[in-house]
Amino acid sequence: FTGSISPGVDSIGVLAFDEQVGVTELGLAGDRLRLNIDLAGSGGVPGVNCDQIILSNLDTSLSLDTIDLNLGGTLSGTATNWFLTAHSNLVNGTTFNSVTMEGALSAQLVYDYANSRVGVVPGMSTNALILSTKTVDVPEGSTAMFDVKLTYPPSGVLTVSTARIAGDTDLCVSSGAALVFNAGNYSSWQSVTLGADEDGDVDNGGATFRCSAPNTDPDDVTATEQDNDTEVTVSFQQSVSPDAGYAGAQDTYLRSESYSNSNYGTATTLSIRGGYNALVKWDVSAIPTGAVVQSASVQFRVTTSASGAMADIYESKRAWTETGATWARWNTAIGGTYWQLQGGTGELDKGSVVFASFSMASKTTVSDELGSEGVACVQNWVSNPATNSGLIILRQNGATTTAAVASRNNSTAANRPKLTVTYIIGPGGAPPQGMPPTGGERTPVAPSSRDSAHAQAPNAFFVGKAVAASNRFVVVGGMNAASLPSAERLEVNVAAGNAQQTIVLDRLPGTAGTVYHYRRALAERGMVKAMRIDYSEGKWLLRGELDVCVLACGTNVSPWAWRDGRWRYLCSRWLFSLQRLLSREQGEHNYGCSG
Repeated sequence: FTGSISPGVDSIGVLAFDEQVGVTELGLAGDRLRLNIDLAGSGGVPGVNCDQIILSNLDTSLSLDTIDLNLGGTLSGTATNWFLTAHSNLVNGTTFNSVTMEGALSAQLVYDYANSRVGVVPGMSTNALILSTKTVDVPEGSTAMFDVKLTYPPSGVLTVSTARIAGDTDLCVSSGAALVFNAGNYSSWQSVTLGADEDGDVDNGGATFRCSAPNTDPDDVTATEQDNDTEVTVSFQQSVSPDAGYAGAQDTYLRSESYSNSNYGTATTLSIRGGYNALVKWDVSAIPTGAVVQSASVQFRVTTSASGAMADIYESKRAWTETGATWARWNTAIGGTYWQLQGGTGELDKGSVVFASFSMASKTTVSDELGSEGVACVQNWVSNPATNSGLIILRQNGATTTAAVASRNNSTAANRPKLTVTYIIGPGGAPPQGMPPTGGERTPVAPSSRDSAHAQAPNAFFVGKAVAASNRFVVVGGMNAASLPSAERLEVNVAAGNAQQTIVLDRLPGTAGTVYHYRRALAERGMVKAMRIDYSEGKWLLRGELDVCVLACGTNVSPWAWRDGRWRYLCSRWLFSLQRLLSREQGEHNYGCSG
């Protein structure tokens, strides 16, 4: 400090002290600053009748407890008179011996006329916090601690509060948010416990926690979350990855016209053009079912190119097999079930969303990221392996120029179809906490040995109105999805060609009116074998089974059966018998309808 005097000639005198640049601390706790004031003057300078003392620019840590005044020399009057005079000029509106500076950069300090000293209580610097550490690592799903104590005893009770002021909200104060100190325990460590919530990412999040108390400079602790989730990327490629022993890939292509019943599961290439559609799938069971898929991509090697050729990738909805899928049938191995539309292009055969598109214009390796819908599809394969029916690849615009990609049987292993998946998994293969799977719930289409109706529509049955059927599948009309039926039973009329049947579906107990089901008793006659209606996410999912193969609407239901080496006509009264014949007789039986 440097001091200057403004003499008070018949007026108030001022003694000023100005903190200099570079001063970082004024005294230590318990120190006293002694101000020697020569009231008599010296060197021809007259004495000073000081009424105020000013300390300026106090912007550093002020640790002084008191300032002592030492009055030397002689002056008319007494020291007491001097202080009493000063008493009439108290600053900051105080009337006691200690003055709070209230954090200002300058302040007019005071006196203690009884003890000839000035008590100093700066607003933010009466005490200091001591922290055991300035950085803390907190394991995800667990806790970690740091300790706090005070530099010297407070005059009363002092509460130290700790709170997050910035950073990852997964980090929080678990305990010790308010620690109480007094003159008896100020030097004893007290603990603050920080916690890290489980989350679904793999990032080591960070946050800043501030410890503060009244009239005390705050101090900060930086906490870092030690994440326990793991991000994994794995590829599936026949005989290559995850390792050379991987044999979970399947693929084939479907060929139309005179080859519609031919299977190409052993081909080394997959033709993709008008009348040729490719099927591919990979067993992804190596990924834990609790994993959350982040991204997915596919890779193909174009072996036969065509100018401007493009192919689209969709989800396949049918549980086809590599050696059973043909253009006409999707799995001859389990009952000869037909695609809804030949080539696997019906809405019950494939998804409606293009996951990705790739060029077949040149012989090269192409890679494509599957979009969000594709990631959701792969998530379903992981969470529920029974839904994995792979992908179906169609040529854009049905172009007929020849183009193909390598199959899993290709002699060059690196050219075989490859699926790459990035996922997050928690400790021990558990799902990462706090993060839902990216895929939604789906209801798989189960195979059946009879013609089955599986239709999903934005609306559903008209209650009490006839609903047409075509192409062996019951199709449905519309209903306001906002008005869910609340009755215990739901009456539905179903028409197939010229045939109609009214069925009554019972509400499945415990489903709050969202699932209705019907199944005909063994000896009961009728064209509808079974039906189930599920309401979910604004849509009705419909399943039904017919006892006969019904052609387009408007045709008569006139069933025929192939038996004993020839076609036999079965009149309508034998509908139930036809079903029994197909289910009980040995060997393969073909059946059809006249119209």
